[in-house]
Amino acid sequence: MGKTIVFWSPKSGHSGVTACVCAVAAALTTGKEARLTAVAHTSLSKYELEERLDCHMEERRGELYERMGLAALMLHLKKEELKEEAIRHCGILLSGSTLELFPGGGKSLFALQEKEREEVLLALLLEKLPMAYDCLLVDLMPGSNQLSMDAIEKADITVIVLPQDPKVWKKFFSDVFWKLKAKNVFFLL
Repeated sequence: MGKTIVFWSPKSGHSGVTACVCAVAAALTTGKEARLTAVAHTSLSKYELEERLDCHMEERRGELYERMGLAALMLHLKKEELKEEAIRHCGILLSGSTLELFPGGGKSLFALQEKEREEVLLALLLEKLPMAYDCLLVDLMPGSNQLSMDAIEKADITVIVLPQDPKVWKKFFSDVFWKLKAKNVFFLL
């Protein structure tokens, strides 16, 4: 079972969370010590992670993204118990054979009610995907939404990226930090 590392910021924009995910993915998947790594995100309506990692995104977007990634995993999960081989067939291979992208979105995920969608995403990201990879990197939605808070609580490692704004730091450390139930926390400022 691989390690799950989630990346999160209390505030959207200007903190560079997605760039951090990409940098860690590059570091983990190159060289002699390359790790089999999967990357995913919980913002199902945006394609920021895909835009940075998948140079063929525009031609793959749409029908392929509907049949791959988190939407495909969800369909497998509904039909049967997810096995490692089925998981590996749902990702988009990006770098040699060590980095796979699990795009978000897909009509099947949006068809679910919000609570059910969050439960399915948590099951896929934190229980199923780590079975097939050495490392899973997840770009979480910013802010104190329930999905991000639950993922932080269940992840092996949490990387909190704070924007360069002392007001945000003060609010985060006085209001938010003490409420987080994270195991291993690293900060990037």
